[in-house]
Amino acid sequence: MQININEGMLDFVFNRLRMQEGKTLGRTTSKLDSLTIFKVLANAKYKQDCGMQLTDLEKTVKEEAGFYIYTYVSQKYEEAKLNGGITSIVYPAFSNITLNDLYKMKNHYIA
Repeated sequence: MQININEGMLDFVFNRLRMQEGKTLGRTTSKLDSLTIFKVLANAKYKQDCGMQLTDLEKTVKEEAGFYIYTYVSQKYEEAKLNGGITSIVYPAFSNITLNDLYKMKNHYIA
């Protein structure tokens, strides 16, 4: 089950929420696109709901993204949960990934 989002609007929404909260991109989030941040945060929300431990990347992205962005992702997660029931991690490919893994993936697709 994936969460219904408008990927084209995600950059705009995240930039607007950062501006409203007075946040800037952090050291880690500046290296990630908005969709990746969304996926990491959605997984973090699922893990928190299930009492699972967050990865270092999830903790960092959650902290750097700020309250407004995390709340936005949480709302989208809750909508998906009500509409179809989320019964497993939303984005399994991102469930135990590190920042280093993301760099390798990105470089692999570029090469």
